[in-house]
Amino acid sequence: MTEFHDWDGIRAELDDGDSDALAAERARTEAWVSAFHLAEGRKRIGLTQCQQMGASVNRAERLRDLQAANDRRLAERDVHAEDLPDLIGEACKK
Repeated sequence: MTEFHDWDGIRAELDDGDSDALAAERARTEAWVSAFHLAEGRKRIGLTQCQQMGASVNRAERLRDLQAANDRRLAERDVHAEDLPDLIGEACKK
């Protein structure tokens, strides 16, 4: 009959006390899993990596265009972007 181990015992055996290395490895693993899920989602909708990158570039260009239009509207009203948080805070108090 096989002997079963509980996960706490296995983790205790593998832990050498280097919490920085453990955190780095956990972050690397989570990044890999995230990339895997993104790739699976891309494949599920039938896009190649090049098509996905093109869509991302288009989104980035669109965001830049929207930001530029927003900056122009603020400039027309003589409002500086760095003043927006204060202005929004004042408006919310009313």
